[in-house]
Amino acid sequence: MVIILAALLCALICALSLNSIARCALRCGRRLAFETPEQAASRLASTGLKRDTLSEIPVVVYKTSGLDSLATDCPICLGEFSEGETLLPEHPGSSNSNAGVVGV
Repeated sequence: MVIILAALLCALICALSLNSIARCALRCGRRLAFETPEQAASRLASTGLKRDTLSEIPVVVYKTSGLDSLATDCPICLGEFSEGETLLPEHPGSSNSNAGVVGV
């Protein structure tokens, strides 16, 4: 009896998973089939942060004199900072990042 209930539960989980996958594939396929390149470009352009929100993110300029921290390289792109480069400020528990790498 327990084996039959376990098999039915597995079958139910598999059926729900297949249903979700099929719905997702149909939804995405329909959008891609009937979407023009202009619509795709406008959909992609409307994602992410707006320019006015990006301008509100604080940035600092890197200078070699008077270093507050020992970090001299970006943890994202692994490049070294250069004099006058724009950086995102350090948050507690993290390190400075290049603003250009993050997209600010």
